[in-house]
Amino acid sequence: MTGPRLTLRAGLLLLTVIEAGQGFWLYLAPRSFYDDIPTVAADPPFNAHLLSDIGGLSLAMAVVLGASAVLMERNLIRAALAGYTVYAASHLLFHATHTGGLPATDAAALLTGLSLLPALALGLLVLASRAGSPPGRVSPPTPGGTGSLPAGRDNRARSR
Repeated sequence: MTGPRLTLRAGLLLLTVIEAGQGFWLYLAPRSFYDDIPTVAADPPFNAHLLSDIGGLSLAMAVVLGASAVLMERNLIRAALAGYTVYAASHLLFHATHTGGLPATDAAALLTGLSLLPALALGLLVLASRAGSPPGRVSPPTPGGTGSLPAGRDNRARSR
């Protein structure tokens, strides 16, 4: 595996671990998540159902990110990173517009940390756009083309 592809896989695995950790915590111990994350407890009331559902969504995102890291298929990677970027950017935007009540140093630390996630995802998305799919992977057919099969295969069997 080449340097850029290795970096891409490592980044995808990092995001997978972050999402899985957060997802399990939210799903299995929503009260702990609510009580232990100050910015969450700042928005009462506690809602176990909502936090568990968000945990399930985080676990689903971890599955998609993890699958993209294992399969290393360009379109899956792009879709996973695009979805994650939407989530991470919207999460950052919420916190950027709701810093009231936080000391300035805490708000700065929170926003800095939350800024790293969409920045990482966008960087990986750029890298994914430049990196090709690994040899032997089936690519989508091109319009008017003969389709894309792994090397060594011909298209006659497909047209029957």
